[in-house]
Amino acid sequence: MALMTPATHSAVDLKLRKAADVIEESQRVPQTGHMNFEAALRILYECRTLIDAETDVDKVVGHLETAAVELGELDSGNAPCVRTAIRAIGDMVNVLKAQEG
Repeated sequence: MALMTPATHSAVDLKLRKAADVIEESQRVPQTGHMNFEAALRILYECRTLIDAETDVDKVVGHLETAAVELGELDSGNAPCVRTAIRAIGDMVNVLKAQEG
């Protein structure tokens, strides 16, 4: 069980906030069809909240992976901003796993 450093914790939170910012910006642009960006933002917010209280890297990775799956299951999952958020989460997971190993 590896513990997250404060710097890593901040970096993960910042990436999740930036992903949410991109979705919020996309939400302001008129879309065809219902994109469900509110649900995507809620998923990112809940992930940030769970991670904020967590210090175990494995559990943080689990929260991130769950968020990525939930984002992909939304009807907005194919929207470019949501795909970008999913890729950013995947990148964070890879970095955390690399630091752990």
